[in-house]
Amino acid sequence: MDNLDRRIKYYEILLSIDLSKIPTALLPSGYHFVFFQDGDRDDWINIELSAREFLTFEEGIKAWDYYFKRYEYLLPDRMIFLVESATNEKIGTATAYFNNWKDDLNEGYLHWVAIQKTYQGKGLSKPLIVYTLNQSKKLGYKENKIPTQTTSPIACKIYFDLGAVPVNLEKSYFGYQILKTLFNQIQLDVPTIPVSSIYNELYLKIEEKLNEIYPDLIDFDINTEHQEIHFITTKGFSIIHYDVVDNQVIIDIKM
Repeated sequence: MDNLDRRIKYYEILLSIDLSKIPTALLPSGYHFVFFQDGDRDDWINIELSAREFLTFEEGIKAWDYYFKRYEYLLPDRMIFLVESATNEKIGTATAYFNNWKDDLNEGYLHWVAIQKTYQGKGLSKPLIVYTLNQSKKLGYKENKIPTQTTSPIACKIYFDLGAVPVNLEKSYFGYQILKTLFNQIQLDVPTIPVSSIYNELYLKIEEKLNEIYPDLIDFDINTEHQEIHFITTKGFSIIHYDVVDNQVIIDIKM
């Protein structure tokens, strides 16, 4: 299962974790942690790009400006990078942050957790998350909120494994049913659903069409408001239009 699976129906997931009950998670040898320093913005963006959080570097700049720019002076105590010791390359990141939507520094948040794609599956995510949660505890927080989504199912499972509990269960009930179906062992008192109902039919149809037209497809996302497909092939980034007629997807490759 991919760390990011946009084929899954999207629901916001908001969890909470008690920072007095953080379990241990040992970092494998050959890696270490460092904190943010001036000039690390591009490293952060490149990690998130590799983890497929963004399709373009420009999207990463917009996200950085929205979440972090006005608070860069706080990042040396909050933004953490996972580094491969042999190469000194930053290959993962997470932030012991706060409710930046309300500019509320009193409400702790675990934010923007990502591991470079080539380093995923090596047991690095949980140590990075635990280290970041402990840093949040050192900063005086008693709990952390964890905003995530059903399209990041493996991250959701890790958070549950660490003891996180739902905050928005009623609001995103179907989303939690998706997670329960994918990982029946997680502690969620909701019923499972048919696996076929987990996935976004439009996304699956567009994925099939794109693979037919662009054999070198790398990644894509959908802007349903404007009926646009944003995608990357070996030739670069493009935007095309789609329509749905009689339950069939039509793609305008001339856009």
